[in-house]
Amino acid sequence: LEDGLRRALRGTPVACRFTTSRRIVGGGGGGGAKGKPSYVHHSPDEEGASTLFTIEAADLVVARRKGLHISFSLGDGDEQRPLALKIQLPVCPPGALYRMVESRVTPPLRTRDAGTLFQHSNVLIGPLPANWMTDKIVHSSSEEERLRRASSLLWKGCVQAEDIHFVGKRDKGDRNPMFLYIEFPGLEEARTFGANLDRKSFQPALAAFWSRWMGDRPVHLWSCALLTEALEVVPFKNWKGLMELGMQSPCPLPDPVANAGSA
Repeated sequence: LEDGLRRALRGTPVACRFTTSRRIVGGGGGGGAKGKPSYVHHSPDEEGASTLFTIEAADLVVARRKGLHISFSLGDGDEQRPLALKIQLPVCPPGALYRMVESRVTPPLRTRDAGTLFQHSNVLIGPLPANWMTDKIVHSSSEEERLRRASSLLWKGCVQAEDIHFVGKRDKGDRNPMFLYIEFPGLEEARTFGANLDRKSFQPALAAFWSRWMGDRPVHLWSCALLTEALEVVPFKNWKGLMELGMQSPCPLPDPVANAGSA
């Protein structure tokens, strides 16, 4: 079962185990107090017994981006008859996304100053100017998505980004995204973007886009360890703390020894 799932998920580590217990929250008939978890136990042959799959939250999020279902086979040996199965991937539990955001071992954000190196292939730009979107368009969800798609095509063509997203809000009623999130294919592409930014070397179309929507106000750049799905659970009041933590863990300068060796 583990081998079949790993092949279907292209090498993503998956662990499986059989369990006769089920975790429930109070109020579900397990006798626990309301809001507190408890466990219900079953016999191995009862319907409540089940097989649990364990997968990293980030891997699950990425897999669901590609499709809600996966197909895999069991019994691929020479003397076994393969059995094909198709399952729906579950939604990543919100608690796992919150734990990504709250990590202190790997800071979710790291400020990137001129000359330093991005540490992740995802780049966050912001906070963006207040009302940068609503001052220019009549806001609606469809208009915001239309702008995001048009912007994504531009960034793909100009800096080889994979995609861009709008994330974060300043307060509950704000309709203007607080950050521009850029996904690059890899770390080298993100670092090339940073080097071009330091040299102010961008195609005219991208410069015109930035001037029209953001103006000439300086903005921060951040190396981002998180997927957009994790950033979406960040309450607006928590962004300040994330940025303060990121300021304490800046991106590093290039290694002078490595640079000397490549000179």
